[in-house]
Amino acid sequence: MVRVPSLLVLGLCCAGGLTGQTGGGSSGSFSRVVDGVTHRISFTMKNAPPLPSGVVFTGAQYSAEEIEERVQTLADGSHLTQKRLTWRVYRDSQGRERRESGFPPAADPYSKPVAGSVRMYDAVGNVQCMLEPRNMVAHCWDMSEVPSPDTMILAPAGVSSGEGLPPSPPPRSMAADYRPAAPAAPPPGLPRPPAGAAPPNMPVMKSERLGTQVIDGLTVEGTRMTQTYPAGADGSDRPIVVVSEQWSSPELRVTVLSKTNDPRTGETTRTLIHISRDEPAISLFHPPADYRVVDEKVTVTINHQVQR
Repeated sequence: MVRVPSLLVLGLCCAGGLTGQTGGGSSGSFSRVVDGVTHRISFTMKNAPPLPSGVVFTGAQYSAEEIEERVQTLADGSHLTQKRLTWRVYRDSQGRERRESGFPPAADPYSKPVAGSVRMYDAVGNVQCMLEPRNMVAHCWDMSEVPSPDTMILAPAGVSSGEGLPPSPPPRSMAADYRPAAPAAPPPGLPRPPAGAAPPNMPVMKSERLGTQVIDGLTVEGTRMTQTYPAGADGSDRPIVVVSEQWSSPELRVTVLSKTNDPRTGETTRTLIHISRDEPAISLFHPPADYRVVDEKVTVTINHQVQR
């Protein structure tokens, strides 16, 4: 398993188009205690890359397509069904990943579209790229130059332009079958809310395991999450129940099938199809030779306060 830059731990997202644009911007704040000293960091990034998902795995190569189907029940009882190809995904045994999205003709929702957007993360080189297929341009970021919390706390107290910060640490690799240790038990004596209790207008959550099944040759483990919103929470005069199922492959560490049934929006199903365990071609994870490669740089403003 490879853990990519720890900005992802902060739950940040970077907005940015994929056609005619490079990365967008992001901002956030966090606190960290190091050797008894509290570091409070707020920052703003410009030209930030679309960060990877957070964790990629080695030794778990595959390729697949994701199909999304939405079914809505109309007021007269009829059903409106929409189905489309949302992603084509690739991962090699070294943890490199590629995701393509496009919009095929409505008359042939399963045709293979010309990629409208392509995102690639080379976990070996620690490089993130966005491709513009129409313009044949690749925007690439050296992720070691994207500041992480570990490098931000080394910035001088006050305001810093971010220049001169040490590089972010390289990705850390683990096997695909890595299993993290169970979380530590909470300290005794802390007050606990009654079972099933939730703040007003917030849903009551219930989770259950569904066992295992085989989908497209993969053994998958299922969980079901039920959220019950109280009457009045969303303008409804009755409770609203949202049920989500997720079937994931421990071997590939991907969700193979997910279903969400929400009476407000209908039922949404996402399914991985055409799953292959063959090693994808290495060329899929690097810009094509006939593309113009733009080396993108991130600018960051950091406000660093120290509290002892």
